[in-house]
Amino acid sequence: MKDFILIIGVITYLISIILIPVLLFKRGVFSKYFVRKFVHTTAGLSILAIPFLSTPLISLIISLTATIGLRIINQKSKLKIIQDIYTTLAEKDELEIGYLQGPFGYSLAITLMTFIYVLFPAYVGIIVTSIFIMIFADTMAGIVGKKYGKHKIVILNKIQKRSFEGSAVMFVVSFFITISIFLLIKSYRDVFLIAIITSIVATIIEMLSPSKWDDLAIPIGTSLILIIFLQFIV
Repeated sequence: MKDFILIIGVITYLISIILIPVLLFKRGVFSKYFVRKFVHTTAGLSILAIPFLSTPLISLIISLTATIGLRIINQKSKLKIIQDIYTTLAEKDELEIGYLQGPFGYSLAITLMTFIYVLFPAYVGIIVTSIFIMIFADTMAGIVGKKYGKHKIVILNKIQKRSFEGSAVMFVVSFFITISIFLLIKSYRDVFLIAIITSIVATIIEMLSPSKWDDLAIPIGTSLILIIFLQFIV
């Protein structure tokens, strides 16, 4: 019964944080950019419900279903509300390719992290850290980079979309997320070193990965480096 109530709560939460901003966008209250960033920041928080489920496999099924849904919805959907969600969340290049590439990668990352938790519940701290970095650090880096990013990063004589300002924010926020979670867990030594390594890896991944796939690359990269680091080094 507890699992049923929790699952209903999570589904209601996810529907609400998508539908309400989309409807407000249609009324001219929110901008398209704000709605996408809002959903990006709030949707992943649903993963916090997983440790409270007696059957975590249920969360994997829900996450996988959401991921499949994000891959197949498009502007040609018969339901107007689905069309509205697609056109509101989709960026220009996503409208051209026909699906929500960024949100799909985001949801796929959460599904993969949920799968890892189902197999290895002891990694809950690693999973939450990786998802929070994707949610908060990447979002803040994007906002700061878009508004204040005047110094573009150059790699192999090629100017990147990312800026030094955005990458600096990515590193700082990733560091505080990591150190806060691992201090809360109190299961590891050398928390400062863990936070530094994780932040460097997250920043490099965000800097080099395509913008539509960084939501997938960041959690995978940070979780892998944390698992390797904690298992074999610390």
